[in-house]
Amino acid sequence: MVTLRGSRGCGFTLIELLVVIAIIALLVGITLPTLGGARRAAKQTQCLSNLRGAAQALAAYATDNGDVLPPTNPNTGYSASNFQFSGNGYDFRPYMQDYVSGWDSWVCPSVEGVTPIDDPLNTRPQGCYGTYSYMAGRVFPDFALPSGMPNRMNDHEYISSTLVLIQDRYETDHAVSTNVTFNHGRGDWRDSGGNPSYGAYAAEAGDGANLVFFDGHGEWESANDLVDVGAVNSNPAFRSFSRLPE
Repeated sequence: MVTLRGSRGCGFTLIELLVVIAIIALLVGITLPTLGGARRAAKQTQCLSNLRGAAQALAAYATDNGDVLPPTNPNTGYSASNFQFSGNGYDFRPYMQDYVSGWDSWVCPSVEGVTPIDDPLNTRPQGCYGTYSYMAGRVFPDFALPSGMPNRMNDHEYISSTLVLIQDRYETDHAVSTNVTFNHGRGDWRDSGGNPSYGAYAAEAGDGANLVFFDGHGEWESANDLVDVGAVNSNPAFRSFSRLPE
């Protein structure tokens, strides 16, 4: 029997050492997924906090501008995550410059390596995108509303607690329409070359999305509960997922 001895003459066998190593490996195997899940949950919570802060900033803008929210890109060929487009001079950011201290929080923390939408690295000619989708005043997605999404914070006919204002991007993939891109979950990384503010994971489904509503409250919606709320843009093959208003 092989025995390893310490300086005081107390020893343990090689078999005992291997048993201890096996136990440690087992504990690590059990603990790592738990830690990974805790990290994902923390990022999910931080993301919801970011979105609530964005909604507060949007509400402050509306208060100062006759209840009207900042406009989205009038070019219907672009998704709700587009915040600047040089082709028609649209830029969301100047509207909000007095209401945000910085754009770092307008990024989902679950999507690693993505830059804020005002980062100089975002030089893609088509414009600047983000990991969040801003829904007010949109034609696409239409959320099954006859006139599309309202552009006023309060002066509309829909229940504000069910009308989505801003959310995690959760859309059909632009390259493979049978897959979806999402912020929360695990899958293949997808980005938009030359525009590091725009990124997501892609697989059959993500974990879900954080939604913040016109009344300012936010909720986590699991992937199984998200529904098709209309086309991402003017191409009907690209679909958005969220919650229908009441």
